[in-house]
Amino acid sequence: MQQQTIQQIEDACRRGEAPDFSRNFMEGPVLHLQRTFFPYGFPFEVHTNREEVFALVDELWAPFEKQFDTEPIRAEVMVNEKQISEFFPEPKHRLQGNIIIGIADSDHHFLLDLNRQQSFAALTSGSLAYGTMLRYFMLDHLAPSHISATYATSVHAGFVSLNGCGILLMGDSGAGKSTLSFACARAGWTYTADDSALLLGGEKGLKFAGNCHKVRLRPHASELFPEVEGLPLTPRGGGKPSIELPTAPMNLRLAQSQEAHYIVFINRSHGGPTQLLPYSKEVVRYSARQFMCGPAHSKERRYKDIERLLDLDVFELRYTDLNEGIARLEALVRNGS
Repeated sequence: MQQQTIQQIEDACRRGEAPDFSRNFMEGPVLHLQRTFFPYGFPFEVHTNREEVFALVDELWAPFEKQFDTEPIRAEVMVNEKQISEFFPEPKHRLQGNIIIGIADSDHHFLLDLNRQQSFAALTSGSLAYGTMLRYFMLDHLAPSHISATYATSVHAGFVSLNGCGILLMGDSGAGKSTLSFACARAGWTYTADDSALLLGGEKGLKFAGNCHKVRLRPHASELFPEVEGLPLTPRGGGKPSIELPTAPMNLRLAQSQEAHYIVFINRSHGGPTQLLPYSKEVVRYSARQFMCGPAHSKERRYKDIERLLDLDVFELRYTDLNEGIARLEALVRNGS
């Protein structure tokens, strides 16, 4: 098949069409290597022609254990032999119908067909040297987009639990969700997510999954957590700079998924005494819908998932002192108010 240009792929996406991934629509090496990973517990097959790709995906998803017997998500990652003098530009993303496309340049791009549960990514051998950047800007998109479009609803929130009682920590960007989630984990709580939790569709109850194996903190978190001091910034496509830490070496209590029992909006700029007050469920609906992305055909399912959240009691936690905030959450677990 004649090789397609990036412009042709973009034009096809605008028409709501996608290349047939059962065919090798771009000429290149045979993808003779295969491994299965389990991001958030879902099977994810990676086909490639370079072992180095598995090492990069390992850093994303290797710690996760299988939890669901769904049809595997398939990703083809083709590495062409080409050296580059510097890392490629940050990809520009487009969504058209069921297709997501990310284009950095003619050698570095990815395309996701959310209906078929298939992805394709093109890289160069030279880009493999930029492992951290490559993971963040390219490989990290291949599995979560499919999972959130088909099996779960993403909520911009942290998630922690104590004695089996799960709390979804919501709030605006910069409100301190990651800081409070990590502080709770260090205080003996079970940690599931810092600022992105997946409400699992089709589950009885309200079960959330998250990346319990990492936490992202702002650089100023070193004032609270000594382990952050001196660590390098993690690449991030927009937003404020952050530092990523693996949780495994910290001997924390971790859980890939947990049941939610309360929703707490955090407000650490209140300035008054620490309080936990009843809060509006309409804010839950509005806030959860803002984080929603993906094809329109799955919006109805995700809206229904968000409505299920409204069965939970919702509170606002007003605090400035981190330890007092954690103590108030512990009281909520013990007393239910």
